[in-house]
Amino acid sequence: MDIGILLGATLFAILTPSLAFAEADIDPARLESFVDETVRTAMRQANIAGVSVAIVDRSGPPLIKGYGIAAPGRAVDADTLFPMQSISKTMVWISLMQLVEQGKIRLDDPVNLHLPADLQIPEEGFSKPILIRDLIGHTSGFEDSALGHLFVQRAESLLPLETYLARFRVHRAREPGTVQVYSNYGAALGGAIAAHVSGMAWEDYVEQRIIQPLGMGAATFRQPYSQDLAKAHGLPAPMPQVSEMHLTDGFRRGTAGLEAAAREYTSDVPAGALVASSTNMAAYMGALLNPQVMEHAGVLTAQTLLSMRIPFFKGPAGFGDMRYGYQAIALPGDLQAFGHGGDSIYQVASMTLIPSRGLGIFVAANTASGRGLTVRLRQDLAAKFLGAALAPPVYGAQAYHEATSFAGDYRNVRRPYFRTEHGLYDLLLDTISVSAAPNGDLQVRSFLDEPRLLVPMGGGVYRDSKGPERIAFRPLNGQMGLYEPYLFTAWERVGYFESPGWAILIIALTLFAAIAAMGGAIRRIVTRRPEKGFEVYAAIVVVASAFAWLAGFALFATFLAKGLTSSNLGEIMWWYPSAALICSCWAFAAAAALAVASLSSLAVAARSNDWSIWRKGAHTLEVLIFITCAATFWRLGFIGFSGW
Repeated sequence: MDIGILLGATLFAILTPSLAFAEADIDPARLESFVDETVRTAMRQANIAGVSVAIVDRSGPPLIKGYGIAAPGRAVDADTLFPMQSISKTMVWISLMQLVEQGKIRLDDPVNLHLPADLQIPEEGFSKPILIRDLIGHTSGFEDSALGHLFVQRAESLLPLETYLARFRVHRAREPGTVQVYSNYGAALGGAIAAHVSGMAWEDYVEQRIIQPLGMGAATFRQPYSQDLAKAHGLPAPMPQVSEMHLTDGFRRGTAGLEAAAREYTSDVPAGALVASSTNMAAYMGALLNPQVMEHAGVLTAQTLLSMRIPFFKGPAGFGDMRYGYQAIALPGDLQAFGHGGDSIYQVASMTLIPSRGLGIFVAANTASGRGLTVRLRQDLAAKFLGAALAPPVYGAQAYHEATSFAGDYRNVRRPYFRTEHGLYDLLLDTISVSAAPNGDLQVRSFLDEPRLLVPMGGGVYRDSKGPERIAFRPLNGQMGLYEPYLFTAWERVGYFESPGWAILIIALTLFAAIAAMGGAIRRIVTRRPEKGFEVYAAIVVVASAFAWLAGFALFATFLAKGLTSSNLGEIMWWYPSAALICSCWAFAAAAALAVASLSSLAVAARSNDWSIWRKGAHTLEVLIFITCAATFWRLGFIGFSGW
């Protein structure tokens, strides 16, 4: 065994006597009454179709229960299978630690040492190799990518794991081991390593080495498609029919209320394809909380499991430390909790472990609006049953001054860095605006989400006004950064010309200039005003650019309208990239090329004796606006479409 694991486990056991002297178990009747009221209230207020809950303590599971419907005519029960999505990753990390225990890999091995040839990670100009520990710690330095491939609507679109990872290989964006940035690709790559080193398909490995030994019943990474499809596409054997019968639907908002949504299929299988019931998750949490159970099952030794509770990566935020792939979970008071959440387009799940109290909390909902419930239930349970309370804000004399120093626009470092996809993230999905209130609070706004109010805790740390989640402002890449440890990510402050505000302004100016140019052209046609040769060229090239800009904006608006009028923006996964987006980007490319060509017309405008000063100024301004918009859209990746 790795000596670090042994020493870490010993130290952890010495420093955590609370494991042996945990408080009394929760009264099951009181617990059920509390959960019933909380869940049913949330289901009514947030319009959630179905919920699954499992809570375990040292005596076992005092509550395993389902609420609502799993499918039309079928109720949720303790055996209903819900998608776990990113909770799946916790089994990837267990599989890698199993291989560490067996001496087949080491945490400090480069990943390329254990990957097949077609999955080897190129250097791409970076000096350090990506290590196994970088995958576990989400410090691999990969860019992010999701649109159009992470979830697919048809099983026929699924690819074998190695084929998918090679086909949609993301680029490296930063040196490994520097900043913690969540990576679906990195986790899926970890599953591919477990499969390659063991010589087994991932689905077989995880069933035989983790799921079955832990007594997790029908839990599986297999997906519901036919045997014929599996053979035709080289996919693993499908989900057993007995499991498929217990699988919940996802639900979306329809014109007449909630309706069953299309089936979601997960491409990066190890990172997100696990489905499990509340009964299965109770068994899983019981093993994660009790090292002896895990060892008796032959999954991991007690020493290894204990070592996995020690912070694996300590970020500059000073809190929210990550434990071997298990993320910190924010709870009121001083409670130390970790676990994982999972989100798909229509469904959400959350697993929270509080080892000092021997307590595990699992919540899943088959409607995206259930996300708030998965957070609120664990926080309210901690407050009501464990006596935890929110720390009060700290309003010092310099609270407002400190808050203003953090104000500005921030861009998520977890984003695509290449392809047209990155422009949508920069413009719409992953840029936030931070502003200071007179009392020292911060308000965080994004294009799509409701504003968040954060209260100061001192030292550049702020807490959500309604809960225990915290953020911290610390240096990042030589400038101010906003760290969100509970999301495994950080945000870098950007200047005005990289902000959505600038993009909106230049788009508005370009629209105005294009309409003005088109209007001028129409007036000249109506009045039949004669033009000289070069003046004709100058007028035509600007008008052509204006027409291309307007066409591009119209197509782009069509693309946005489809997403913004959808009941769930995540459905962009199904139809990205749409024909409207692709055509808009090529229209922008034509507009930009014509704008560059129009630069030569500025000399014509300057020398013309027939053009008025007003027309010369308008023409010059239109050209400069078009060129500026072209430069902005080039940075965003909208000049010509670039995809996979």
